[in-house]
Amino acid sequence: MNDKNPDFSNNPVAFDAIKGIWGWYFRFIGVQYLGTEYLPKSGAAILAPNHITAIDPFGAAQPTKRRVHYMAKKESFEKNPLRWYMLAGNSFPVDRHKTDLQAIKTALRLLQNGQLLVIFPQGTRGGQEVKGGTSLIALKAKVPVIPVGIHLERNWFGGKRFVFRYGQPILPTGTLEEHNKQLEDAMHALEK
Repeated sequence: MNDKNPDFSNNPVAFDAIKGIWGWYFRFIGVQYLGTEYLPKSGAAILAPNHITAIDPFGAAQPTKRRVHYMAKKESFEKNPLRWYMLAGNSFPVDRHKTDLQAIKTALRLLQNGQLLVIFPQGTRGGQEVKGGTSLIALKAKVPVIPVGIHLERNWFGGKRFVFRYGQPILPTGTLEEHNKQLEDAMHALEK
């Protein structure tokens, strides 16, 4: 992987294999990526997609050559085979039912070391409200947030295909409420 930052991957070989398998799958189903010029080639940043299906994490990060890290619900780490996959895929757990200081510290440590982090600001699949955690972390780490809109679009044959649309980076300025509102508006605009 090409990145000027140090590699904080749990298992680089496994990560590359998992990403490669997902990449093959996304080419097979015909995923479309728009606005990939907004993806940073180096330096710390947060990708902030909406969450509609289980393929969203690797789908959102597929266009970058970087090894990314994911904040994921702690329940995904409780079963043994899934736990291995989550750790090999550079995920770390977050308890969505409380303010998880350990998850925040992990996110800040990764960002302070120039990593690219994926956080789902709505906190769950199908969620509509953008919670403040992503903005809080971005403001504390002083890193940009790249909003990502994921939606299903009908194709010519009446089927559907996934579209991932990346927006302009949201800079770490303003109050928590202002930043979160800017992120929410950008995400909703990109989902269409």
